[in-house]
Amino acid sequence: MAVRKEEYPLEKVILNLRKGDFKWLQYMHPKEGAAKQIRKIVIRYRERVEKKIEERQAASKDELELNLEEIL
Repeated sequence: MAVRKEEYPLEKVILNLRKGDFKWLQYMHPKEGAAKQIRKIVIRYRERVEKKIEERQAASKDELELNLEEIL
């Protein structure tokens, strides 16, 4: 079996899924495989969460600057 080169380093972990979930992903994505789909799901989720955090931090910073202007 050939080892596929990924665009980023991978870390091997154990992931517990419900019975049949891995096979379902494999069936739904036969070309890429279930493992790659799981990675994509996790990457998209992390990107969404990090974007929300950045937006909240920017909003907090803007709010802080407005409050400082009011004080001065």
